[in-house]
Amino acid sequence: TITYTLTVDPFDFSLTLSPTSGAILPTGGPVTADVTATLVSPVTQSVSFSYSSLPSGVSISFGSPSCEPTCTSTMTVTTSGASIGEYSIDITGTAVGGTARTQTYTLTVANVPAQVTDLTATAGDGEVSLSWSEPDDGGSPITQYRIYRGTSSGGETHLTYVSAPTTNYTDTAVSNGTTYYYKVSAINAVGEGAQSAEVSATPWSHGSQTFTYTGSQQTFTVPVGPTSIT
Repeated sequence: TITYTLTVDPFDFSLTLSPTSGAILPTGGPVTADVTATLVSPVTQSVSFSYSSLPSGVSISFGSPSCEPTCTSTMTVTTSGASIGEYSIDITGTAVGGTARTQTYTLTVANVPAQVTDLTATAGDGEVSLSWSEPDDGGSPITQYRIYRGTSSGGETHLTYVSAPTTNYTDTAVSNGTTYYYKVSAINAVGEGAQSAEVSATPWSHGSQTFTYTGSQQTFTVPVGPTSIT
């Protein structure tokens, strides 16, 4: 009698997503994520990737439908008429032996923010103060505002970003006596909304000058700026 000892090593793996979330327009894409199956046992098996809890109007495909860990497949998400909302989608890797691991991918379907409104520009000494109203976020929270500036009407270019929920900004990189034109847009996870209507302001000095009125030979001072003398 001969006795054989057979050792069967169990197969196991872990599953990760990177990133674990994404944002997309109701009709748009692609948005991608890496699906990685990492071998945690001495032996390997082929792992197939699948999804469940997929909302209407959302499509998912895998660059490699299956692979042997450790391996990575690119998941691609597209939409066509999907409803605005946040969805949890289960991504599963299943080995030929039946071992399965699942991770959840969070998909936000939204529009870009609405146009920024109520933009005002107030001139000061060496500065221009801007303020505006928060627009509709399109279904995804506004993360920042983008400010555009130029020295001619319609000639604005990117100046800076302001993190939400702040809705004001003071521009100190200006020269007194020069007219500056501004526009502002809102940004969420999906993208950038339309720019606001244009506003302008001309910073001026708060200094003073001395004037002589020869009729009565009186001397007086007035602030330099948008002041008239009659």
